Amino acid sequence: MGAAAVAVGAVVWMAWPARTDRAPAPATARAFVDFTVCVLTDAHGISSADAAPVWRGVLMAQESTNAKAQFLAVTGGGSPDAAVVSLNTLALRGCGLIVAVGDSQVSAVWRQARTFPARHFAVVGGLMLAEDGNVAVIESRSPDTVVSQVAALARNAVAGRFASGPVS
Repeated sequence: MGAAAVAVGAVVWMAWPARTDRAPAPATARAFVDFTVCVLTDAHGISSADAAPVWRGVLMAQESTNAKAQFLAVTGGGSPDAAVVSLNTLALRGCGLIVAVGDSQVSAVWRQARTFPARHFAVVGGLMLAEDGNVAVIESRSPDTVVSQVAALARNAVAGRFASGPVS
């Protein structure tokens, strides 16, 4: 008797008409644009006191532009040479804007920016060392200012309006 009840239940369930008045499930996938904003940090990654505001700014820009966001922490002792290797990796991966934070990372940008003229770079907390047409400088170290300036710079880069030089 138990097996017969299960069989009858299965037949009824399969024969029961499907509900057609349900709304389709909302899409949860985000459609990203073909632009990636990358952050180059020291070995502490985006959790360091200097890099966290930069990452928040990138994520703010991502919300309004649907650009992709990535970060890469420099390994190998954090030397300027190791930072150059990591910077080259991001540039060759196709990052449209690379934001460097930390002394070695900023030094790597100044050494390599001309090697990648099709990429845009930003240095945080550094000084303007050259008039490279693809490097912006965020001189402020105030976390709130860094967040807003990185977000604005990234939004502009995604929109094709990157401006080199000091960011105000």
